This record gives sequence, structure tokens and C-alpha cells, in this order.
Amino acid sequence: MRTNEYKLKQGREYRAMYDIMESMKEDMNRGMKQIMRNDGAEVRLPTQTNECIDIPIEELLLDVEGIKAEGNALFIQERFHPAQRCYSEAIDKIQRSMNFDQRVKKLLGTILSNRAACFLKTSENMSPDTAKAVLMKAVDDCTVAMKFSSILPSRVVMKIERRKNDAMKRIGGIKSQDSAWGDLSSFNSTT
Repeated sequence: MRTNEYKLKQGREYRAMYDIMESMKEDMNRGMKQIMRNDGAEVRLPTQTNECIDIPIEELLLDVEGIKAEGNALFIQERFHPAQRCYSEAIDKIQRSMNFDQRVKKLLGTILSNRAACFLKTSENMSPDTAKAVLMKAVDDCTVAMKFSSILPSRVVMKIERRKNDAMKRIGGIKSQDSAWGDLSSFNSTT
């Protein structure tokens, strides 16, 4: 009896986490589609709130660089979730900014790449479905970051490409594991 209750509780917790991840994935996909529609020089990211901030570019750059530095320090300490939150906060600040120039785009490309690295690291200890959703976020971040490849240093572009390829490879590996389980279950049902 206790085992069934435990399994039921685990199932509910897993479903709740899955729903949260799917919701985050949908939000990100909506944002990525909006970004991909903007092919012009002035790329605007969708805002999570309608509130825009009008601060001078120099101040925006200082604020975002500070948040990015905090994220980098957390990443080095292998505190990937807090680092991811820092990068997301920096991206949100850029999203809400009314001022957007080449320096901001360059910084945005780097921050998206860093957040993709966090997604890659955090997906390592997740269930296959959750890992797949998180890895898709890494791919999305890398895809958007590559829109700025012409203004990013070549070493950053190489990191973005490597991270995207790694995420795609791992997503493919998860799919093969799923099909392997399917083959195993059909094997068991015939014996």
C-alpha cells in the first residue's frame, strides 16, 4: 500500500515538474519565434511585462555586465540554477530596455550562450523528458545567439556552435533511449 502511495506521489510531482517545464518551453518558443521574425538590424526581444525601462545605454551595459559577472561566478562554483537565473535576469533587463545597440546585441549573444551552458549542465541529472525540454531551451538560446554571430568574437561563436551541437546530440541520444525502451517492452511482451 505504501509503495503505491509513494509511486502516486512521485507521479504527481513528476507531472507538476513536467507541466512547469512545458510551460517554460512554450514561453521560450513564443519568444524565439518573435525574435526569428525580426530580421532587421534592430532585434527586439519580447517582454515578459509591458513595462519598458528607458535608461542610458552605458547604464544598461553596466547593470547587465554586473549581472552577467555574478552569473559567471556562480557558474564557476557549479551553482548552475542560480547562474541561469542571473543570465535570465540580464536577458530580461535587455528585453525591457528601450535602448538597443551593437554593444547590447553582442552582450546579449554572450549571455544567451552562457545560459545555454547552464541548461546543458542542469540537464545532466534530469529525467529524459525534462532533460529534453531543457536541452531544447539550450538549442533555442544558441539559435538566437547565432543571429549575432557577425558581431561576436569568433571564440564565442565557436562556443555557441559547440553548445548547440552538444544539446542536439544529447536530444538525439534521449530519443534513441526512448526507442530502445520501446523495443525492450515489446521484447518482454512476447516472452
